[in-house]
Order: sequence, then C-alpha cells, then structure tokens
Amino acid sequence: MPSRALDGQPGFAAEPVSGYPGGQPVLLSQAFELATQETGLGVRELAQELA
Repeated sequence: MPSRALDGQPGFAAEPVSGYPGGQPVLLSQAFELATQETGLGVRELAQELA
C-alpha cells in the first residue's frame, strides 16, 4: 500500500501523465552515429554484432 504522508503537500499533488509528453530519444541515435564513425559498420553489421 503506498504511503500517503505527502498528500496535500505542495508539489506532490496527483497529476495525469498525459500532461507530460516524455523525453526525446536522442542517446540511441548518438550512440549509433558514434559506432558507425568509429567502426565504419552499417545498420545491418551493427545489428549482427549486437545480436
């Protein structure tokens, strides 16, 4: 059962998650760019290596 100790405290009100669109996934694309630059491998070869 969740604790209710923070109920009513400023900054701890329940909010719907629909108000937060989420982060933009940039780390995966940056990791792919770095891997292709460092190894010269393409998508297919990297996928085989990471299988």
